[in-house]
Amino acid sequence: MSLKLSAAVVIKNDEEEILLVMQSSEKGESAGQWGPPAGHKEDRDPSVMATAIREAKEEAGVDVLLELSEGLYLSGPAHPIGMFKGPDTWGFVFKAIIADTQKHPLAGDVVKTSWFNEEEIHTLFTNDRLYRPGINLPFLVSRLSVEEKNFLLAEHAKKNIKIYPSLD
Repeated sequence: MSLKLSAAVVIKNDEEEILLVMQSSEKGESAGQWGPPAGHKEDRDPSVMATAIREAKEEAGVDVLLELSEGLYLSGPAHPIGMFKGPDTWGFVFKAIIADTQKHPLAGDVVKTSWFNEEEIHTLFTNDRLYRPGINLPFLVSRLSVEEKNFLLAEHAKKNIKIYPSLD
């Protein structure tokens, strides 16, 4: 099993809204769902920080300045009795701000971008429009409802996910 590294970027504006991207039909089941710019580290990326910057440019069409790490998630193959056997993906989540207002073309797997406040992100979750909610939701909102917490507990056990948000 080879270890994969990935990066996601939580881009906030002055109103505390978060920039999300809508997945295209190339994403299959995820088409029409919203999530932060994210992707796997490629050989051309010298670091996961470079991956985060590249993904923001490719998927959201913006240049960003990374502020700090928002956290880490680990995901691995499911184990029949629910034990965590070890991750095959380490995902680093970064906070960022837009560095340059010049927009770049979007990658083919993204339809459009939009800013969402926290309440709107909860609505995306409720309406099954949030991409990879088991990973993304804890990094996009500051508070979780009981329903959301229960969903995350079940999702993390089922898909062998561990979330480690930053403590700041």
